[in-house]
Amino acid sequence: MTEKVGATIGKFMPFHKGHKHMIDSALAVCDVFYIIVSGREDDAIPLSHRVLWLEAEYDSQDLVTVIKHEDNIPVTTVDKDGTCTDPEFWKKWEAEFNRILPEKITHFVSSDMYGKKVAEVLNCEWLPIDPGREYIPISGTQCRYDMEANWNMLTEDVRRDFVTTVAIVGPESTGKTTLARSMTPEATYIPEYGRHLSEVKPELELKDFQTITLIQDRIVENARWDAEKPLIVTDTEAYTTYLFSKFYTGEGDIWSKSIAEHIQQFDLYVLLAPTVPWVQDGTRVVDTEDQRQWFFDEMKKFLDKIKANYIVVDDEDFAERRRQAYQAITKTQKQKLKEV
Repeated sequence: MTEKVGATIGKFMPFHKGHKHMIDSALAVCDVFYIIVSGREDDAIPLSHRVLWLEAEYDSQDLVTVIKHEDNIPVTTVDKDGTCTDPEFWKKWEAEFNRILPEKITHFVSSDMYGKKVAEVLNCEWLPIDPGREYIPISGTQCRYDMEANWNMLTEDVRRDFVTTVAIVGPESTGKTTLARSMTPEATYIPEYGRHLSEVKPELELKDFQTITLIQDRIVENARWDAEKPLIVTDTEAYTTYLFSKFYTGEGDIWSKSIAEHIQQFDLYVLLAPTVPWVQDGTRVVDTEDQRQWFFDEMKKFLDKIKANYIVVDDEDFAERRRQAYQAITKTQKQKLKEV
């Protein structure tokens, strides 16, 4: 039986489930398969990062090879199906395919109608996979235009790169938990593990704060790994745990401080100022205004030290606090799209 050698080319900007369906379907037919990731480093999503997505997805499959391709061939006129009609364009691409593909292919795989022309140019068979986007109705353009609405169409590695993590921090009784919970259903809300532990063990020891940091960090990382929603919000983090350890025991848990400074960093910190009244909920201990101000000042020093992306919210009205926080989160999410 003749070996079936397949290839596809795409921008994969970003890599989504439609792309994955196309490639996985082709692998059921082809014995060897080449994925050409084409584009430029100055695209909306850099070429090298898109290559990493495809390599991460198919690295374990010996029959698949991912090829990075810098595209310097401009598209001129196209027909109603998006296929270029310029003969010179196809002469250049014929030479380009012959240059970058290590062997002659028997099948060209595509979800776009231009696949027919590529197969003609390369004298091989066109293997169309869902060209009408009937099975998986998505495109890279749709994903870039509205990442949140199309979140579930992205592959797991892409979601991990684009998910935005937010820590809402500050002294006790400043509305951190209320604000974090108000972000759902847009966000995955991660509650404060330290509160759960303190409810069953009122007299916390120094070693307990290390446990709190370890478990809280693991929960955040698991949520980021799953990335079921484009936003993860928590109302605590490692430096908050360090400050509480200092308040409870008189000596801070240095391990938690180190984690906060070097490992567990968020895309955005929302620092709430102690400009609202302190209210006892049965677990709070930082009750004087001096203590609350100390907590706020220490947190701000830390955020400045690590050069964190953060905002200070000091308005007394909760609706205004939420508006300011949501505005900062939206800005951070847009910026992250540009940086990936």
